[in-house]
Amino acid sequence: MLFALAWPVSFVGLLLGFVLAVVTRSAARRATARLVRAPVRPRGASWWRAEFDIFGVVAAAVAGPGWGRGVDLDHSGSRAQRVVPTLVGALSPLLLGAALLAGYRVAYGPPPLLLATDQLHGGPAPDYLAELLLSLAVELLCFGALALLPLPPLDGYALLWHAMRTPRVTAHKIRHVLVDNNVGPLILLFMSFFPLDRPMLRIPVDLIATPLLWALA
Repeated sequence: MLFALAWPVSFVGLLLGFVLAVVTRSAARRATARLVRAPVRPRGASWWRAEFDIFGVVAAAVAGPGWGRGVDLDHSGSRAQRVVPTLVGALSPLLLGAALLAGYRVAYGPPPLLLATDQLHGGPAPDYLAELLLSLAVELLCFGALALLPLPPLDGYALLWHAMRTPRVTAHKIRHVLVDNNVGPLILLFMSFFPLDRPMLRIPVDLIATPLLWALA
């Protein structure tokens, strides 16, 4: 995201897109949890601390894609009550980004991008509104694509965790190594920083987001 500072309108769009992605994911997950009567941990005094992950914010600043706070892996309830809210929360930014990109396509024509992550460096568009809309849509797409990867603390890992049929003791050992010790976030941060010109984290994000970009374009 910081690479887009040379394009102020793009930078604002990417920043707003990241915040909107976190808010959309949280609202969709909690609304779905209420719908399926799944137990949800009450929010603390600070909503920002409850929903924004410091590692995810740093990754978004450096590489463009970022993530929000990981979902609770230990709450009670049926498997459906655990999986459905997590899945809906993960898909909501992706779907919102696709809808905004479709709106861009109707208003301005095909977006001038070969890869979805190209816009994370900022770039020109027909006018300022188009540049803002395109950056907003791409950030939402990239956030949603990243969320589906099976690495902690991403939603894709939470879905894999809920689907695992490993013994409870083994599952908790895996959780302790990857989640409690922040191994997953450190791996993601490494992928966000290197190489500096095009961080590795953008490769899996493009594999998911770019086909959707082309389909809408």
